[in-house]
Amino acid sequence: MALYRAQQYRKAGREVVLLSFNRLLNDFMGEGARSLGIRPVVVAYTMWLKTIFNGSVPLVSNPKNNWDYDWNEIIQRATELPRLDCLIIDEGQDMPREFYFFVKQITDHLTVFADENQRIFEEQSTIADIRTWLGNPPEYLLTANYRNTRTIAELAARFYTGLQTGIPNLPEQGEHEPKIVVRNVQSDVESARQIVARAKLDKTNPDRTVGVFAPDARAAWYMRKKGYDEDTELELRETERDVWPKVLQHYFPWKRGMPPAPDTIFGVPGVYL
Repeated sequence: MALYRAQQYRKAGREVVLLSFNRLLNDFMGEGARSLGIRPVVVAYTMWLKTIFNGSVPLVSNPKNNWDYDWNEIIQRATELPRLDCLIIDEGQDMPREFYFFVKQITDHLTVFADENQRIFEEQSTIADIRTWLGNPPEYLLTANYRNTRTIAELAARFYTGLQTGIPNLPEQGEHEPKIVVRNVQSDVESARQIVARAKLDKTNPDRTVGVFAPDARAAWYMRKKGYDEDTELELRETERDVWPKVLQHYFPWKRGMPPAPDTIFGVPGVYL
């Protein structure tokens, strides 16, 4: 929806910036923007702040956090910054509360897409926070679910905790609904090998992907190192010299001692860990 909103602004000849929360979302949105024929307008909000403050965003002195922004100073300096024609914020529930008071001062055309159910950090913005910091702007509730099949939507609905956002209406039953299978495994290694077997099967179906969700970066790294044997690694790579198999994509924060994962490429068949 955020990309379609940006597309409409561009068709009207307006300048627009679309802010995402992190690099993974930025990669995904960037590919979507290109598919819609929109010139690069998507940027992670931290990089955007760095750009508009010429590489020196006001920070609070905090040796444990290099991203602890001094929002009081940022807000005070808002009048010094160039104004934006149109600003769109995606996944607005993950932005800091003070961020909204700041952006309200630098643009007259602001659109925020937010879903409290998807909030990553509890200390970030609720729908009520966004409403308050923006001064009770007009709101539009999106209730149609175009993203999931009915089977997946029914599964996701079981995790709803009663937040103000609510949940979307269930989509119509589709012709090809997925089958949800729960398997018990004895170890992470066994689980990884089952995933490898599925990946090998899908190599004969070039339009298929295998998604793997691990609880944290340590588990993901362990699964990669212990679960994919040498023969499988070579099979999944394009050449023996490749550090990362082309069809085995990873996304998690880099840590010392780990080779950096490449940018995630969405829409490419393979294994996503």
